[in-house]
Amino acid sequence: MCHSAVDMDEINLTDPELGTTKFITEHGHFKLSLYKFLNGDVDEGSSRIENDRLKYDQRTRNLISFFKVPWQLEKMGFYALLLSMDIFLFVFTILPIRVVIAVLKLIIIGPYRLVRGGRVLEPVQVCYLLKGVVVVASYWLLCYVDISMLYHFIRKRAKISLFILYGMLEVADRLFTLLGQDTLDVLFWTAVHPDKKKRALPAVFIHTVIAIFAMFGHAVVVILEATTLNVSFNSPNTSRAFFSILRASKVTELKGNAFKKLKKENLFEVACADIRERNIFVVILPMIVLLNMTEVSWDLDLFSKWFPSACIVVLVEILIDWVKHAFIVKCNNLQPEIYMEYRAKLAYQMFSVHSRKTTAYSDYNESISRTMTLIPIPLCILTIRVARQSFSYIGVHTVAVLILMFICLTLLKILLSIFLMGRGCKYIADFKLHESSQKKYK
Repeated sequence: MCHSAVDMDEINLTDPELGTTKFITEHGHFKLSLYKFLNGDVDEGSSRIENDRLKYDQRTRNLISFFKVPWQLEKMGFYALLLSMDIFLFVFTILPIRVVIAVLKLIIIGPYRLVRGGRVLEPVQVCYLLKGVVVVASYWLLCYVDISMLYHFIRKRAKISLFILYGMLEVADRLFTLLGQDTLDVLFWTAVHPDKKKRALPAVFIHTVIAIFAMFGHAVVVILEATTLNVSFNSPNTSRAFFSILRASKVTELKGNAFKKLKKENLFEVACADIRERNIFVVILPMIVLLNMTEVSWDLDLFSKWFPSACIVVLVEILIDWVKHAFIVKCNNLQPEIYMEYRAKLAYQMFSVHSRKTTAYSDYNESISRTMTLIPIPLCILTIRVARQSFSYIGVHTVAVLILMFICLTLLKILLSIFLMGRGCKYIADFKLHESSQKKYK
């Protein structure tokens, strides 16, 4: 048995540092009263929590902020989603009107302006005309793609898991998004360049062809994404197939981004990328349902089978976005109100381009699509392609319905733009008020 080397005569049992704890000596070693030990340990813990009140208050605020992130994210995401739909409707409504106006001006006023040596079209109209050419040419190439053949091609590749294929397509989609954005920028800048030599017709033609094939390739990738989801819809084990898709699309993304060190600008890019993915789902899922309902002659029993699976995809996507952004904000010591700043930044894009009428960036749709890295052309031509395949009958009634649909979509686009501008003014004012209160508080 070990004996203590401490001289008991040198220890003052009434020392305040030892408290009222009574030491008992026996055979030369110390024994501590169990009751006093536990009582002292509890008192010590309570006093420690009391002394660290500021630290625990901060942790409480951090936990509250953690649960506030989803709400702030959804407020920003809903506004960004409406902006995305506004950009999407622009291609179907305002762009055709502006292209027709540019063509009529080119036909009627063009010869007169050429004789006098003046400019026929404004730079803005040149950009719209070229965009119309890109949309029409890309759609014409997409008509030669057989969606049914792609469906059976993917379905027969049983050796390749759906989540692997969908993950590869997501990477290709992002690469085509970056490439397509650059090709459109270069095309518009070449067409409106101040130097006549750099905006020569051969250069514009070459860049137009590159932009057409870039949009066509992007549209093919989006078709493959939609077809992969369609195969999972019609698989024998629908839930298992959708779980594979979710593993590829979101769980891996959560693992890679949840604990990253990000700055405010990088988090804004991540948030815009998530909103872009949601916008793709909003467009792709109705097209998948439309294709399947057309194949089964609009059997509602099968629709009731597909609808829950589609809801699961959307809900899991939103839930994983919540968890990812909550941990990103926590790990980077940010505040949930940062999404208020992002929302105001998107709203400001709607008002910052109206004074720049002589450049390629002539419309807030262009500015916002570049900010969110969202190219609506591939999704638009894919929508037209699926709608044409689902409703193949063409007659007088079809033309009347198309005209009526165009008018309704145009009115919806105008009302949506007015609503977004009104809300944008409020969001900018709210952010400025929040920023001033924060500065005053500091």
